[in-house]
Amino acid sequence: MPIAKIEVCRPRTREEVAALIEAVYQAQLLALKVPEDDKQIRYIEHKPEHFPVPPSKTANYTLVEIQIFPGRSLDAKRKLCVLDRAGLQPRCMTALRCRRNAPGTQAPSSARPTRP
Repeated sequence: MPIAKIEVCRPRTREEVAALIEAVYQAQLLALKVPEDDKQIRYIEHKPEHFPVPPSKTANYTLVEIQIFPGRSLDAKRKLCVLDRAGLQPRCMTALRCRRNAPGTQAPSSARPTRP
């Protein structure tokens, strides 16, 4: 089950927020084959002074971070990045972070997905 976080630095309309969440969700469905009821997506709106934007970016800068368990194929991760970028507005950034277990421990086999 991937956990996604969308961070922005300006207010968005309800429709824009819903579209951002839906774009990330659809990318997860297609790239990671998550179950249709697996929607772990958080939207966070920062004050502009709390979210410095790189000089080459605009106020539309959007950071999407998706945490996934190790074991997902590199192809699935690449596909997820491409789909997120295609579904979101221009000049956005997508970061993938694999969730790790504590040193010396191993997740139970049921927690180690083998899906693409």
